[in-house]
Amino acid sequence: MSMTCREAQEEFGALIDGEIDDARRRELNAHLDSCATCMEEFSETVRLMALCRFQEEDVVLASDADLDRVWRKLQSQQRQPRFNVRRLFIPLALAVGLAIVLWACG
Repeated sequence: MSMTCREAQEEFGALIDGEIDDARRRELNAHLDSCATCMEEFSETVRLMALCRFQEEDVVLASDADLDRVWRKLQSQQRQPRFNVRRLFIPLALAVGLAIVLWACG
């Protein structure tokens, strides 16, 4: 059975902490290799957890092999531009508001 994105994301912490069994790790790695969205989420999770643990005495992260694999995958992927409705909302709202004002005054 293939791992879903939700299942994968629930396992990020365990993978980073090295608290995941080998079978689940292989399944999660396979999912990350095939899902750019989860790979991006995982990289963000790694960064956030590293920042949170920066001041702790014993920093525990995933194995070097896992981090190297993630880093290589991130470097090999070109970030695809995404259509973001929120970026258009304010200019669109201003344009509609201006059009209403011009219509009402004209």
